[in-house]
Amino acid sequence: MSRPRVYLSRDPALGYLSAIEFGCVADGQPDAAWRVIRDRVGFLHEGRRGRCIGFQVNEFNSFDPQDEGFEALWEETPRFHVPQLGLQDASAGEICLAARAFLGDEPTLNECYFYPSERIESA
Repeated sequence: MSRPRVYLSRDPALGYLSAIEFGCVADGQPDAAWRVIRDRVGFLHEGRRGRCIGFQVNEFNSFDPQDEGFEALWEETPRFHVPQLGLQDASAGEICLAARAFLGDEPTLNECYFYPSERIESA
């Protein structure tokens, strides 16, 4: 099975981290396309039962992927390739930990380009 290559996006001001397959977006997806875990993490699928193409974590600023109830982030599937972090075949939990270590409280480059600097600086 081919693992999706995902693009990492982090906005500290809005508090989210997303890892969505290149060429796809999380915005505007129907509720049926998401598998939600504890109202904080959602895995995005192609349609209702399609393959998983990424995930998003809301309130990432205070999120701990090792907390009870988030075991699904460490399961064998789904797994992803994340070129920005140099990760291949990584679980969502591994991606969250690596993103926090790599980015700290900083936004990803795409967030710097598309949003006013005052919003980024206020995070």
